[in-house]
Amino acid sequence: MPLLPSSLMVGFYAGAIPSRPVDFGYCPPGHFIYYVPDRDICGDIPFLPNVTLLERPVAAPLPVNHQELFSYLRVLFVTEEGEPWWAGDWLADFPGRVQLDTEDFRAWTDWINNAENRQAFDEWLEHCLNQANYIAETGRGQKGDEGMMRLGTSSPDNNAPNPYSARVEFIKRYCARRAIPLPDLMSEADLHTFGISVVISDLESRGFEIREVNTTLGQNPQFLAIKDTLLAAVHVRTDCYPFKGHIKRDEHFRLMREANDMDAIPYAALVCVTNARGQNEDEKGMPIRGGQLEAALDGLRLMTDTGHSFVVDDQGLIHQADGT
Repeated sequence: MPLLPSSLMVGFYAGAIPSRPVDFGYCPPGHFIYYVPDRDICGDIPFLPNVTLLERPVAAPLPVNHQELFSYLRVLFVTEEGEPWWAGDWLADFPGRVQLDTEDFRAWTDWINNAENRQAFDEWLEHCLNQANYIAETGRGQKGDEGMMRLGTSSPDNNAPNPYSARVEFIKRYCARRAIPLPDLMSEADLHTFGISVVISDLESRGFEIREVNTTLGQNPQFLAIKDTLLAAVHVRTDCYPFKGHIKRDEHFRLMREANDMDAIPYAALVCVTNARGQNEDEKGMPIRGGQLEAALDGLRLMTDTGHSFVVDDQGLIHQADGT
């Protein structure tokens, strides 16, 4: 944060953009969530120092360059007591209502355009994309979504965001920023098939007989499994670290109905695939073709008409599944 020639200390911060937003409503594809003051309660700017502002989440188009990002970065002042203070100014509008003389304006412009800040802006563009990916991959932000009891994504929908496509775009940007080659990534179909093979291996080791395997994306179930007198319709969903595959609540009930029509009991198998050679959290989520991939499966989940699922252990005992 620079001290301008007039002794005004001013900078910016990204406190309006959460990593993992909560309590938000509809967030369309290609959008992210940021927080704005509730003007009905907070009034007009400038906001006074040391006042707690009541804020609300808003969905906005993903910024694709620094200038668009500036609309979501807050301008931060420092009070005489040395405390940070947001008076309500956004970087895109600054100086705006704040009058800077020529010397101050030149110093501010030089600072805001320095290499360190440009790198910070690139990182915050990536941060916004990560947040949008999180919303898409968790199945939240859907129209009418209350954020309750979501198991995950539905079958592909041309009008819905594609979490895997968003992941690939993130990996491309990650590699471009670091000037490293883009790895040979598994396709969405490859990842889907890999997850199915993981589940089949697990169930065969537990005495299930596998029948009618279907690896085509968007078709369900992925296979039928028989053990004793049990006929299971198994629905496999696979995602990359740190996420596991998931099924949205509306799809959950549709898959249940389809399984009942087959006189089968509906189960879900949710897989998380990790790049074991990843050097950081981002690289662990890269599904590299031919790479050292590790898969985590938290059991076979019995799908129920409550919208919850339950894990079935090797002894056939049923337990409440975590995170549903």
